Amino acid sequence: MSNQNDLAYGGYYQGTEPGSGDGSRGLGDTFKKLRDTYTSHGSGQANQTDNSGGYQGHDQNQNTSGQHQTPKEDKLSGFLGKLQSTVTELGSEFAQKIGTALDPQAYAEYGLSKPSTEHRFGSFAPTREHNDVKWHVDGCSYFWAVSRALENARESIWILNWWLSPELYLRRPPAKNEQYRLDRMLQAAAQRGVRVNVIVYKEVPQALTLSSSHTKEALESLHPNIAVFRHPDHMPDRQELVADIESTFKNISLDSASLSKMSKDTLKGLYGMNDDVILYWAHHEKLCLVDGRIAFMGGLDLCFGRWDTNQHGISDLHPSDVSQNVYPGQDYNNSRVLDFQDVAHWENNELDRKTMSRMGWSDISVSLHGAAVEDLRRHFVERWNFIYDLKYKVRNETRYARLALHGTPASSTGPSTGQQQAGSPQPNSNSSGQANPHGQPPAPSWQHKPSEVTSPTYPPPPGQTSSSPSQPQSQPQQYQQYQQYQQQNPPTSYNSEDASTYPPPPSQSHLGHQSQSAQPPSYDPSQYSYTGNSFPPPPPGPPPAQFNANTSYQHYQQGQQQEQTPYFPPPPGQETSHYNTRGIDDHQHGGDRDRGSLVPDRLREDLTQYGNSLRGQLAGQIHHYQDRLATYGRPSASQGRGNMSCQIVRSCAKWSNGSQLEHSVANAYCAIIRNSEHFVYIENQFFITATGDSQHPVKNQIGAAIVERILRAARAGQKYKIVVVLPSVPCFAGDLGDEKTLGTRAIMEFQYNSISRGGHSIMELIAKEGFNPTEYIRFYNLRNYDRINNGSMVAAAEQQSGVNYEDARRQHDLNTAGPGGNAPSATSSAFDTSAPLEQYQQAAQQVQGGHASSGRWDSVSECYVLGGEDIRNVPWDGHPDAEIDAFVSEELYVHSKVMIADDRVVVCGSANLNDRSQLGDHDSEIAVIIEDFTPVASSMDGKPWTASHFASSLRRQLFRKHLGLLPPQDYQRPDANFEPVGVPNHFDFDCPESKVVADPLSDTTQSLWNSRARTNTEVFRKVFHAVPDDTIRNWAEYKEFYEYYFHKNEKEAEGLEGSASPARFQWGHVVSDDFAPGAEGARQVKELLSQVKGTLVEMPLMFLIEEDVAKEGLTLNELTETLYT
Repeated sequence: MSNQNDLAYGGYYQGTEPGSGDGSRGLGDTFKKLRDTYTSHGSGQANQTDNSGGYQGHDQNQNTSGQHQTPKEDKLSGFLGKLQSTVTELGSEFAQKIGTALDPQAYAEYGLSKPSTEHRFGSFAPTREHNDVKWHVDGCSYFWAVSRALENARESIWILNWWLSPELYLRRPPAKNEQYRLDRMLQAAAQRGVRVNVIVYKEVPQALTLSSSHTKEALESLHPNIAVFRHPDHMPDRQELVADIESTFKNISLDSASLSKMSKDTLKGLYGMNDDVILYWAHHEKLCLVDGRIAFMGGLDLCFGRWDTNQHGISDLHPSDVSQNVYPGQDYNNSRVLDFQDVAHWENNELDRKTMSRMGWSDISVSLHGAAVEDLRRHFVERWNFIYDLKYKVRNETRYARLALHGTPASSTGPSTGQQQAGSPQPNSNSSGQANPHGQPPAPSWQHKPSEVTSPTYPPPPGQTSSSPSQPQSQPQQYQQYQQYQQQNPPTSYNSEDASTYPPPPSQSHLGHQSQSAQPPSYDPSQYSYTGNSFPPPPPGPPPAQFNANTSYQHYQQGQQQEQTPYFPPPPGQETSHYNTRGIDDHQHGGDRDRGSLVPDRLREDLTQYGNSLRGQLAGQIHHYQDRLATYGRPSASQGRGNMSCQIVRSCAKWSNGSQLEHSVANAYCAIIRNSEHFVYIENQFFITATGDSQHPVKNQIGAAIVERILRAARAGQKYKIVVVLPSVPCFAGDLGDEKTLGTRAIMEFQYNSISRGGHSIMELIAKEGFNPTEYIRFYNLRNYDRINNGSMVAAAEQQSGVNYEDARRQHDLNTAGPGGNAPSATSSAFDTSAPLEQYQQAAQQVQGGHASSGRWDSVSECYVLGGEDIRNVPWDGHPDAEIDAFVSEELYVHSKVMIADDRVVVCGSANLNDRSQLGDHDSEIAVIIEDFTPVASSMDGKPWTASHFASSLRRQLFRKHLGLLPPQDYQRPDANFEPVGVPNHFDFDCPESKVVADPLSDTTQSLWNSRARTNTEVFRKVFHAVPDDTIRNWAEYKEFYEYYFHKNEKEAEGLEGSASPARFQWGHVVSDDFAPGAEGARQVKELLSQVKGTLVEMPLMFLIEEDVAKEGLTLNELTETLYT
């Protein structure tokens, strides 16, 4: 980097005087460089002989003797010197004073992003360094982490969800965590002056039961500081179709069978084809931003049906104590049996938990902070303002206003500087400035940022006592202290009073040139490579320094408590822009022209550049000083830096975002697969892709990238594998033979045509080249079992109390919930001994002789994971036949959207692997590409391999979970993985269970993976007749294997009167005809189930291979088929 350009690119630093900076230049540095540059023109012109370094209009040949003359300092040089000195001395105090007068326009222009065509993968966002990211596997730990952020929110909460359930409990069980219901947390934040902005997908009511209207009404009724947008409105742009729309919507059901029978003209009327505004495209992102500093994103919506533990128990019947219920109301859901119904009355659930299981939910999300959060903020602001201008601006309600990317949100507790909020809704008169009623004790050391990263600590919510964290420890020490903390604080007492503050995102003080300098000018898949022959080195800079958490926290707290000094989140680290604003160049053609040129033209250009950039520079520096008011002098080079590179990618278009088409998610998937070296792991809800242009209507080319990479490895004799985990039945279908499941069957057919059928599938193209495709790519599903504790105790308690368990459960949920988002009130029924709940609870205590039950065997999901009890040793308190019938199985629904390549790079977000998510002009999506430069010594195909800490720990965590090599997760005993980013993931790389899955290509790992999948598959086939199954090749075999046992017999079809007769067995239960009666049969069932380890099963690629799966009895028309791709 030349001396001439080092300031512009953020690399200038000489000396250690106050006000200097490393990547994020101080204002003192700017004025010093300006003065030095000006001075050099007076003192060094004699030595300028190189034309490339000369200035126009200056005699290059004068003073050729090289003699140096000390110039007399002129007035401008002196002025610049004094200005530089003054700014340097003022330091953060100067920045603090001018903070309230910050120029929002200049700040917004500072660091403007480059056009998307200049960023990798064609993304709107560049690759950004110095981030910190944390994975959260399944909803239990993720929702806990979200609750931590929400209870500490100080300025803003921005949520973008496909579905949001106000009544969702972020911590369980609900009876012990009433204040952690989502609507109550948002209400409490709003009462503190936090602005809450929510965007949810506006569904088609005839097709989905999300009830976004309930979401909007329930949340906005809580406080004026909460604003909810619903979008899109699904109305066509062509006015002549309105009448057809209205007539079509009357008395119709938009299920798959109905859609398949509609005419093309009717479907066009439904869709509204102008500008490709299509009825069924959805906002599918899952994003939560708190204070513009910490982000949560991935596959998990904040809604019913998503909360789950790592062992995925699917039973929630608690005979001895109804208050132990984990899934209140319709949160206990099995969409394959019964979809959500009237969610505004969420407490009503027609799914009887005494006989039917819920469906387990496997998902992955992340929390992150650092420079990449700014791109997520930009994405949200773009979406919010687009919808506001389109729909809500005309309403002129003070609740709704445009958002500004930079500046603090307007709220009831402070000014709206730099914000475009049109008005500030006032808090409730009795809540403004109220402290959180739950005090917080000193935080254990595991809750604070480790020494590798220096960052301030989030202060507690207003009114709470701050903690005094001890010196950070290394992760093993942290975890030991956490275990000690658990022993001293029993889990039953872990509630909001134990909730202490968590570390915030590090100071984003070094966003300068590091991230942008590595950006290629445009997206070119052939040039992209995320790995080389060796693991990429960490970003340049000295090693991280130790820090004192107390000092850092005090500095942060001081900055937060300054009145009327808003925090301005940093703009992206981009090159300084040129601005058409008043600066030095405003006068260069004025007085200078009259008096003659006082300075050379090149110097004038430099002065112009410096002057025009000072305004933006000044604005861009405010957040640096405010983050460290007491840090005088050059900041530590490691301050606020994570070791991860992140890039935000998305799918969006005019209809969804008001922006140009972007499909950077698809570009990233293709490039990462093509450039992978050894191994790719994909876990996704769907797998619909094309290998070329012959698989209409599927368009995305991820399949082509897979074929290309596998054939390249096969021809080179390289060991290479792709492992894909999917749900066995997408979209929750029940009986696949029912015409109402046409949509599910269509998706299954598109997936089979992508994988192994139709002539152009991935496996077929590989086989045509003479290679065995199963040596390179294999597909798997997940399934689990449980036992509903519906033994003799439930019957005895119901008989003695005269109350059905479900009635008691419903009243318990209502008593816990209270009305709306308000705190639960003591209703009269809660203390009425004649009420169902109290009657049942008293009877249950009497039945068990007054002895409290631990409830351990209310679920037996621990039996197939590490350290769990052998199912053969688990007691049962009823008849053996009843125990056989109490065992249930269900597919474990894979909802993840993650890809891991070579244990080095991770893609995680909301995007499914199908056209809807990947094309850009269909569903809107968001994802993050994560590359962690923290090395982990590992192996690949038996050879040493340097993996990344983040990618390898996540991939091993998932392998261990699916193989049953994780201990059961206790939702009442939170560990480090429950905390948001700032507390590192706890993962033991050296334990035996981790080492056995360390090398995904090793024979040991492959043998363990495939043998457990095969054994589990065979057990579920024998015990539960689970479908789909490889032994079922046609509909006749399907009827024999499944419908004979589980399908209702239609008496009308047999010429008899009456409705359908009940099936021989309920779906998901044991087919007891295959076992002996009584105790021997129960022993046989448990003997087989004892072989199940983990949840991994084989994907049945031969299922219905002899049939046209999607078109049996019905035809898909040209428009409906694209809905399923």
